Amino acid sequence: MDKMHRTEVDIIHLVNHQMTYLKTLDLAVKFNTEAVEVLSEFKVIRLDSNKWKDELDIAIHWLTYILYNQSNTFTYICQSLLFWSYEL
Repeated sequence: MDKMHRTEVDIIHLVNHQMTYLKTLDLAVKFNTEAVEVLSEFKVIRLDSNKWKDELDIAIHWLTYILYNQSNTFTYICQSLLFWSYEL
C-alpha cells in the first residue's frame, strides 16, 4: 500500500510539473505572439518613416538644385551687368 501511495504521489507531482510547464509554455507563446505583433507594427512605422525620409530627401535635393541654379543665374546676370557697365 505504501508503494502505491508513493507512486500516486509521484504521478501527481509529475502531472503538476507538466501543468506548470504547459502554463509557462502558454505564457511564452502569448508573449512571442505579442512581440511579433509589436515588431510588425514597428516595421510598418519604419517603412512609413523611410518613405517620408525619402520624400524629404527628394524635396531637399530639388530645393538645393533650384537654389544653385538661381545662384548661378544671378551670378551670370551680375557679371553680364558689370561687363556691360564697363563697356559703356
